[in-house]
Amino acid sequence: MSLFEGAGVALVTPMKENGEVNYEKLGEIVEMQINGGSDAIIVCGTTGEASTLTHEEHLECIKAVVDFTAKRIPVIAGTGSNCTSTAVYLSTEAYKRGADGLLVVSPYYNKATQNGLKKHFLTIAGSVSIPVILYNIKGRTGVNINAKTIAELAKEAGNIVGVKEACGDISQVADIMYYSHGELDLYSGNDDQIVPVMSLGGKGVISVLSNILPDVTHDIAAKYLAGDVAGSCILMHGCNGKMGQVITHLAAEDENVTIAVGVDAYDGIVNDYPVFSSLSDCNIDADVIIDFSNAQAVDGLLDYAVESKTPVVLCTTGLSEEQLDKVEAASKHVAILRSANMSIGINVILKLLRDAVSRFAPEGFDVEIVEKHHNQKLDAPSGTAIALADAMNDEMNGMYEYVYDRSQVRQKRDKKELGISAVRGGNIVGEHDVIFAGTDEVITISHSAHSKAIFAKGAIAAAKYLAGRTPGLYDMSDVMS
Repeated sequence: MSLFEGAGVALVTPMKENGEVNYEKLGEIVEMQINGGSDAIIVCGTTGEASTLTHEEHLECIKAVVDFTAKRIPVIAGTGSNCTSTAVYLSTEAYKRGADGLLVVSPYYNKATQNGLKKHFLTIAGSVSIPVILYNIKGRTGVNINAKTIAELAKEAGNIVGVKEACGDISQVADIMYYSHGELDLYSGNDDQIVPVMSLGGKGVISVLSNILPDVTHDIAAKYLAGDVAGSCILMHGCNGKMGQVITHLAAEDENVTIAVGVDAYDGIVNDYPVFSSLSDCNIDADVIIDFSNAQAVDGLLDYAVESKTPVVLCTTGLSEEQLDKVEAASKHVAILRSANMSIGINVILKLLRDAVSRFAPEGFDVEIVEKHHNQKLDAPSGTAIALADAMNDEMNGMYEYVYDRSQVRQKRDKKELGISAVRGGNIVGEHDVIFAGTDEVITISHSAHSKAIFAKGAIAAAKYLAGRTPGLYDMSDVMS
């Protein structure tokens, strides 16, 4: 049975002006946490200034929180140290004072080997009979507890029941669950990764944010545990455009997402959610934005995303170099996923083209891209065509020059030329042919989109992935991996 599920607060330790612990205020904080819905209290962890407390203060704080809590929710005592004997002492004394479990951080500064870490943790766990949660935070301690080591510790010590994982690497989270066969209680140690960690089987979060927003943090974890993942809501920017409407209809059939609000200057369509004419008028919060609007609207969108800290799946194409620079700058403050094409097929082809061009170009093959779209598409060439070209050009260290029009050129084709041609006609959803033309043989890699639904599905998958992510620039390869 888990020590707790949901949101446990990594409690601060209040101090008086003279540096003494303020136990009266500590009692008030404990009440606030319980009333706010926190599912457990972690006292004297690293957030609780444990390293600045004397041993006497450390143990007195544990006893005080145990008494204040009065068994209403579990109390987990931080007892880690880079000195094994000190950690054993604090652990046994915390047990005597009524702690329900222990949180033991990896030994800092010493940079122990994985075998050394195992001996350290097994010694501590063996000194008590209550559950132990490991705390992995490489950025603060200088050492990572590897996923295999964590799984081995849980297997060898029956009371090592969980890990607070704060390395920030989602791949390691997945590895922990794999090697432990999902039998270890996993808690996010980062407030911005609660949902991603829980989606991999995590039981909740040990949270700093809970110190000021216990109810909000509790609700995030509780909703996920209850299966209410629709609590991650979408703002559909460009909701009344063709792609916005396709996404609207697909999202209505997907129980894992909800479009909470739309933004579009055109108001001639009735949706099942409120629609505002501009972002400045919108007063409904969302967890992620999907954007299928136009290039003129992107500057305001980026400003809104940065100010509101709302991640953006940016699908609008035809952006200027200045706007691309603004996307890069905004990604320092908020998560942005930008991909010229949201189709999973196109993103697989991007990988194939890197391999193909590295083999064909040295053999003298010429490269041409022909893209075809409906007669309503404004930009040419398409963003996807540019992305296909960029993938190959990056692979060949920038050797190609893009040529978009040869009508004014009367000369033989240069070997460094990469031609890109655009066709606009009818209702063609989207077709892209990449042609490798050599001597006596031609290889063509083609992709045809038969409906806009493939792009809508990719955008929704990207929104699910991006919600809760840390600032940075992402693309569809991140979603696919």
